[in-house]
Amino acid sequence: MKKGETAKLNVNFVPVNATVKKLKWTSSNPDIVAVDDKGVIKAKNRRSNNYCQKLRWWL
Repeated sequence: MKKGETAKLNVNFVPVNATVKKLKWTSSNPDIVAVDDKGVIKAKNRRSNNYCQKLRWWL
């Protein structure tokens, strides 16, 4: 991602009929990539591309 770009994170709960479907999105470094309570991430600086690539591996 380039600075200023946004993307939406999605989640699928398993099992589908789980009774608790709560999730809190956080960023370990909001100076690089910020995330809001709806799972929208925003690239904050030029290092965001590397950070977002790592994020994809962890999801």
